[in-house]
Amino acid sequence: MGTSAFIGVLILAAAASTAHAEGFALGAGAGTMGLGVQGVVGIGDRMSLRAGGNALAYSYDYRVRRVEYDAKVRMASVPVVLDWFFSPGGDLRITGGLYGNFDKQELEARPQSGVYVIGNNTYGANEIGRISASVKYRSIAPYIGAGWVNAVAKGKSWNWNVDVGILYIGKPKTTYTVICGTVQTNCARLQGDMVIEAAAFDDDRKEERIGGVAQFWVGKRF
Repeated sequence: MGTSAFIGVLILAAAASTAHAEGFALGAGAGTMGLGVQGVVGIGDRMSLRAGGNALAYSYDYRVRRVEYDAKVRMASVPVVLDWFFSPGGDLRITGGLYGNFDKQELEARPQSGVYVIGNNTYGANEIGRISASVKYRSIAPYIGAGWVNAVAKGKSWNWNVDVGILYIGKPKTTYTVICGTVQTNCARLQGDMVIEAAAFDDDRKEERIGGVAQFWVGKRF
């Protein structure tokens, strides 16, 4: 499913749920998906539809073999999920749906003591202009989880609720950039050594197909 199809599903779901609305709530929260907002529409007394957005940016140090990277993460997601409650008006629920996933990571290698060790060779800082990697994930990610509190149950006003689940983000897709520096004597060798580093990079991140979700929300029913 492409991004345009996902937006179409979002519009149709919102229209269908509004026609059978049993309450509406807005909320704000934080957790592993970042800071977020969401809207909740009740569907009967045992279901609700939620849609919103989350975002977060941070940096960290990353190392593969003997290459050190400065990594910058920009997380952004648009979830559309359906809640089913175990009892009418109850709080315990299971949840399933889709996340529009726009997460990406930008990594740039940095020299250690003025040199880079790439593949099995050492390069001076003047031999390398730039080594970088850009990591993206599947744009539509299935979600399944559980949670507590029905934000649109009758009699509720201000409320809090919790989501815990897993998100299938798929195999990371990485694009590498290698630019030789002002001294290009070993440029061809560098390109070959980066094949080794790229394989190690991909192998190190191959387990990233599943993402954990834990979000805490505070909201108000209208």
